[in-house]
Amino acid sequence: MAESPGAALLEQLRRDARAASEQSTAAVRAEALRLRNASDERLAQLRTAELAARARAHAAALDRARSDARTRTAREWLAARADALDRVFVAAHETLAARSGEPRFLAAVAGIAHDALAYLPPGDASARCAAPLAQAVRTVFESQASDRPGLRVIEDDAITTGVVLETADRSLVIDATFARRLSRERARLAIEVARQLESAGS
Repeated sequence: MAESPGAALLEQLRRDARAASEQSTAAVRAEALRLRNASDERLAQLRTAELAARARAHAAALDRARSDARTRTAREWLAARADALDRVFVAAHETLAARSGEPRFLAAVAGIAHDALAYLPPGDASARCAAPLAQAVRTVFESQASDRPGLRVIEDDAITTGVVLETADRSLVIDATFARRLSRERARLAIEVARQLESAGS
């Protein structure tokens, strides 16, 4: 018995519908796969960006820590150098004070008082020094500045390491003390102490 035209048409419609459905399903699956891949790629990009940001933040924190450590080390090193210099000068002043009555020290003070006279202009002036040094300074003035009656020696126990000469109007003050000479040596001693600290730390 031959198939009716209506049945054949219906069967063709069914086949077309199945084909269309399969094509649509395939298209939907392909789009879903594409979206999933795109989502995975976007997530991977986000993860990469997040890791990069964390790495940058970590690097910045590390740089700050290193900079802080360098600053702290430099500060501690400078403090150690200053402390060492202070100890050197305290010891030097104590040594000068302990020897202030020795003949060699008195002779040295007399020598620097003699040298300082050359820079003192004519006119009234004074020389201040501690009492134990006064006689040595007077002796120098009596022998080297006998023509200057206006030159007086004033005992000042605050000046224990030499003599300070000054004109009457104080327009000129000559600090001829070993303490002053020591202070001028501070820059050179700072370099020497720095070298010793570096050697000790290496």
